[in-house]
Amino acid sequence: MTIWFNDNLLTPTDNKVFVPQFIASLRHEMSELMTGDINEDNFFLDLGPTTDDFSCRIKLSCDNALLTFDGPNDSSFIVSILVKDILFVYSKVIGRLEGIIQSHK
Repeated sequence: MTIWFNDNLLTPTDNKVFVPQFIASLRHEMSELMTGDINEDNFFLDLGPTTDDFSCRIKLSCDNALLTFDGPNDSSFIVSILVKDILFVYSKVIGRLEGIIQSHK
């Protein structure tokens, strides 16, 4: 599961996932986004060992999310994105991964 965000490779070291856990983590974050129940002190995009190469914090403001990324070698960047766009991507990734699981049964 290679993850890119805004032309930044977020998974340069480990891109392997345990698919059921990864889906569960995505669903959990989707639920938090849909309800707006986000603890801004916790990490976001905390999707298991695959996302250990960076940390991300999120702040919600109306329909927008401000994501602050910190990566290796003191790299960091901030991105503003619509919450509905994050939900769309999460939904697509979950659907694709579930389809892969079904095709391997």
